[in-house]
Amino acid sequence: AREVLDTIKVIDAGEVFGTTVIESERMGYTDIYWSTNLARCVFPMEILECILENFIWRLIDMENNPR
Repeated sequence: AREVLDTIKVIDAGEVFGTTVIESERMGYTDIYWSTNLARCVFPMEILECILENFIWRLIDMENNPR
């Protein structure tokens, strides 16, 4: 049996929240990505890891430099 990669749904919620919601089907969590320039996509895990790394740094940046 081959491993099924996690599919990540990026739901553009910018009109409502000014953010983009990232939802993981396999892990069952939802995260907020603080950028609205992402289109509705499905990402493999490799790209997700890059996005989440940016997400963490964005959170740190937002805490240190509130707008």
